[in-house]
Amino acid sequence: MKSRIFTLLNIKPSEGGLVKQLFLVQFFLGVGTSFLFTSALTLFLATYPIKELPKVSLLAAGLLLVANFVYARLEAKLSAKKLLQLIILFSLGSIVFTWLEATIFSISWLPFFLSAWNLVVYMVVSYAFWGMTAIIFNVRESRRLFSVVGSGDIPAKIIGYAAVAILAPVIGVINVLALSIVAFLLGYYFLRQFQHPSIVAVPEHSHSSHGPGHAAGNHPPIIERLFQNNLIFVIAIWSFLGFTIYTLIDLTFVTEIKVRFKSSQELAFFLGVFFAIGRVLAIFLKLIFSSRVINRLGLANSLLITPAVLLLITGTVLLVDKSLNTGLMVFGVMVLFSEVLKSAVQEPAFFILFQPLHPHSRLKGHLITKGYTLPFALVAVSIFAFIFRDQKGDISISLVCGTLVILLAAWSLLVSLIKKEYLHTLIRALKKGYFTGTQLFLNDQPVRELLLAKTESPKPKEVLFALELLEKSGYTKFNDLLLRELNSPFALVKKFVLARIIHRNITEALPLVQQKVSASSDPELKPDLITALYYLNSDHAGEQTNFQNLDPISKKAALLGLAARTELKVISLVEQEVAFLTTSPGEEDKLIALEIMADAPHGEFYASLKTLLQEPAPAIYKKAIETVGKVRAFPLWRAATKVAIQKKATNSLQKSMLFFGDAIFAPEYTNNPDLPNEVILAHIKSAGNCNGKFSTAYLMNCLAPENEWKDAALAALFHKKVNVAGSVGEKEVVLWLENKLEQGKRKVSSYPTLAASASATLLAAAVKSEIEQDLQLILKAFALLYDRQGLERVLQLVKNAGNDTRIYNAIEMLELRVPKRYFLQVDSILEFLLDSGVAQPEISRNANLELTSLIKEIISAPAGDYTIWTKSVALYLIPTLADKSLYKILAEPQVEENSPLFSETKNFVLSQVDF
Repeated sequence: MKSRIFTLLNIKPSEGGLVKQLFLVQFFLGVGTSFLFTSALTLFLATYPIKELPKVSLLAAGLLLVANFVYARLEAKLSAKKLLQLIILFSLGSIVFTWLEATIFSISWLPFFLSAWNLVVYMVVSYAFWGMTAIIFNVRESRRLFSVVGSGDIPAKIIGYAAVAILAPVIGVINVLALSIVAFLLGYYFLRQFQHPSIVAVPEHSHSSHGPGHAAGNHPPIIERLFQNNLIFVIAIWSFLGFTIYTLIDLTFVTEIKVRFKSSQELAFFLGVFFAIGRVLAIFLKLIFSSRVINRLGLANSLLITPAVLLLITGTVLLVDKSLNTGLMVFGVMVLFSEVLKSAVQEPAFFILFQPLHPHSRLKGHLITKGYTLPFALVAVSIFAFIFRDQKGDISISLVCGTLVILLAAWSLLVSLIKKEYLHTLIRALKKGYFTGTQLFLNDQPVRELLLAKTESPKPKEVLFALELLEKSGYTKFNDLLLRELNSPFALVKKFVLARIIHRNITEALPLVQQKVSASSDPELKPDLITALYYLNSDHAGEQTNFQNLDPISKKAALLGLAARTELKVISLVEQEVAFLTTSPGEEDKLIALEIMADAPHGEFYASLKTLLQEPAPAIYKKAIETVGKVRAFPLWRAATKVAIQKKATNSLQKSMLFFGDAIFAPEYTNNPDLPNEVILAHIKSAGNCNGKFSTAYLMNCLAPENEWKDAALAALFHKKVNVAGSVGEKEVVLWLENKLEQGKRKVSSYPTLAASASATLLAAAVKSEIEQDLQLILKAFALLYDRQGLERVLQLVKNAGNDTRIYNAIEMLELRVPKRYFLQVDSILEFLLDSGVAQPEISRNANLELTSLIKEIISAPAGDYTIWTKSVALYLIPTLADKSLYKILAEPQVEENSPLFSETKNFVLSQVDF
């Protein structure tokens, strides 16, 4: 029964106790404020003419500003719980004092003051309670729970309003305040019983929201000084319009009621019954629909519900007959709906908007957007009433409705701005700070002098960096600088200089290089010197055959030096020598030949390379496969693929594809249906690391519904940062996404059954791991279709969800980035993963039957629905369960039979059961 209630209210079992405690506190505070409100309003209407009501609003505005100032000071010094306790005691004391004064003394101005004071009490109690609640919950929890916690206010007001209607004629309106005192005492009692670590700590005020760059003596912008950030500023404007609308509706309604009812008993009865009916409607909306509506429509769209409904009713009022009875009836419905929607949808959504902020910023936002905007709204409505009321104090309903249409239109338009700032706030909450250096102006004289000075640095990396930038800048004496640096004490710098001498063909370096070859004893530098020597020594080509007597490393260096030249005679010499090395009986010579083929900028080595592909030595044929890619020998691609398949050299083939690049994924090279699985996977991984249209088209083809490598292809597309929105491949990605979401839904629903069985612990862990991997793939698909930058950050946080509380802000941002129909499904998967380590699964009466059915489903699922590992684990459980109905699966051939893991597991299971 309890689980059904939790499901109905959208509460998780682990949250039940916490929500109950907050509900009780809110309930009794709501009872107290409803008794105070009804008695104060009744006393005022029975004592004063309606034209005095705007003066009450002005007094309330002044009192609220003072109360807000004091509240802000207390909020900075006290814990959330202590602050609420103090406010309850203060409110309680003020009501006791007022009640005693009214009972003992007859003070004519007391109803006037009490009408203003009740609004102050209601607001500061609301600040403190919701400020405490906001600290406890994160942004995702607040979406579900704020409406339930806040619903404690609704039955409280039903009781309060109804009790006033019944008891006021019996005990007198003023004595209703005694009931308010009792309710506040009970609220204080339940608050004292409430314990939570978040609300007992003294607040730590964060200044990070002020943004970087405001050093001492600098002043942040005025919006930042007054509101802390743009989100609070925009919500404050939106809140001001909302308070103005509600106050104008209430003022006009109360004015018309005053015309109809005269005595305090009549007023008390009507107000009590009217507002009680409104709260009965609100409780059903708030408990059942509120959190679900906010989740389904989205936070920003939920804010449009109230303006839309009020605009519809206002339009109706303007169109109907202008008689008092007809207009008042429809206007009464508008007041009722405004109360219901404000309580059921508007306020929960309003408070959720602040949740991505730092806790202190949340509390400040509550105070600014409710406490400071309400007084100005009261003043604005009071001025409106003073200007447009008639001699009796009445205001035309038609005039009010015309004004409301304008205000409601502006109120609705502001929602888009709130949505924009809310998204920016989420992004700021998720971002990490990175700083970039100042761009160098390489041609400026001071910069060039700095770089020249750096070439004499004792740090070799600084010297290299300076040389690279000087070359990039076109420094005219760069060749002379290279010759100087050939005498550098650092081998790293000398190797760089020798490479640039060859690249820039600095022939005047030959004498110095010859000198260095003769004098150098550094084995690390010697090959680079020999390469440079054989490249530069063009006058003695006949003597260059002397490299035959060199050691293997020097021989390779000499041949690479010659291969860098462009003369046909020299290139032919290199080709002959490589062919000779290819036919050499020594493995080392053949490896040298492959290295020369790979690094030589000129020469035709296809024949030699084809010969080396057939070598039996693994080191040689693997390197030959890689070299085919390095030299982009397209005619040898099929031969290299055949060798890789025969000799299981998939890693070498994958490296070869990376050297080839995008061109190797053209249809003429990939149209081979007989490739083994490991080679197909190598193709997909390599395509993910290539840029170009062929590799992208290849991966898109792999997303076809019948292809079992869809997940790997999707991950590869994400890795290569493809944007498929609006392209030919969008349809394939969307189909994959919808299928994967459906798979995730099935896996999530199956997990509780697996987790509840002690024998299926390993299978439960495998399914949960799959759900996590599927979720990451789904987010990658979103990144292909929508905003990649924001979704990449969400993906990072999801991977580390258990250790980073920013995951809840990430989920909020995800909702703003992807279509609602997808987000709702992803949200349920995220909620499952975040809760699966906390919630205890319920054991079903038919647990064994359900487990057997699940194992059948997992093993028989189409390829790609579950991994080989998960299917093998499910297969492994068959002997443990000893359910003979599962033995039939062992006789049925499965698509995974060619997998060694699955086939070996199946053979083991067959040996364990009496089949």
